[in-house]
Amino acid sequence: MDDVIYVLPRYPKGVRHIITTGSCHYIGFVDETTILKYSHDEGPSPALEVEHAIFNRLGSHPRIIEFRGKHEEGLLLEYATSGSLQTYIRGDITKEEKLRLARETAEGVAYIHGKDVIICRILHAAPGQGFCRYKDRHLRSRIHHLPYYYWSSTVPAT
Repeated sequence: MDDVIYVLPRYPKGVRHIITTGSCHYIGFVDETTILKYSHDEGPSPALEVEHAIFNRLGSHPRIIEFRGKHEEGLLLEYATSGSLQTYIRGDITKEEKLRLARETAEGVAYIHGKDVIICRILHAAPGQGFCRYKDRHLRSRIHHLPYYYWSSTVPAT
């Protein structure tokens, strides 16, 4: 078949196993606290370069997953081990808990907008990626997935 695309797994330095994959990138397990987001193909990834620039622009914030640095193959990010927010809120939690998580997510979105980054898609995803994550036993919402963000056209990137 001419239209079949085969993606062969690859394991850059430090990746112990692949947690999940998307259409263009892998999420690789580095250790209990860190993942590597890297391209299916070897070589530079324009999408990851944009995501890196956005993480630099955003800096540190309690509602944004921690950017841990560049790797020769991609981006090192905090590993949100507790799973996706979508899965959690479908469980047996109170309305108050759902409202708190919604507020925390809105805080993250407001912070991102305040840095002149525009969100154009909010999504949920598999472990290791996804827009909103709850990261620890305190179940705080954290924004993680940034490739669907773009600079505001009215403010120059710094």
